[in-house]
Amino acid sequence: MPDILSIEEMVATENWNLAREVISTSEDFSNERDLIENEFEVSMDNLGSIIDLPHDRFENLKKRLLEIIKKRFISLEAELYQQICIELDYCNAKKEKGWRITEYIAAVFDILLTGGATALAILAIKTEYLDKLCGCKTEA
Repeated sequence: MPDILSIEEMVATENWNLAREVISTSEDFSNERDLIENEFEVSMDNLGSIIDLPHDRFENLKKRLLEIIKKRFISLEAELYQQICIELDYCNAKKEKGWRITEYIAAVFDILLTGGATALAILAIKTEYLDKLCGCKTEA
């Protein structure tokens, strides 16, 4: 049997769980949160109720959460591009500052959304969304 700490660590690093954190804490996602909670009969704040869903419903919920976040990224693309790619010079800044850049990116998301900014910033970096948005070259 896997040890509890490793399961908690795994759940904490999953992209869908970061998306759940954003959707459950940001007022900007209140409509989407209500729809998800009604459709899946879960509370977004109750991770246990989500994990206990039947496998197919759980997988569908995870997919929906990530789709919601992707749509929001798309709706914010112009603002994110200006503030992160241009003003921050993200591609160069990430080489120099590494993960410390997350604080600045979280601040940008905090301006654009109410709540969930840190989780959204981590998700944007972790999925390399910002690398794609800003056209960062990958190092060989």
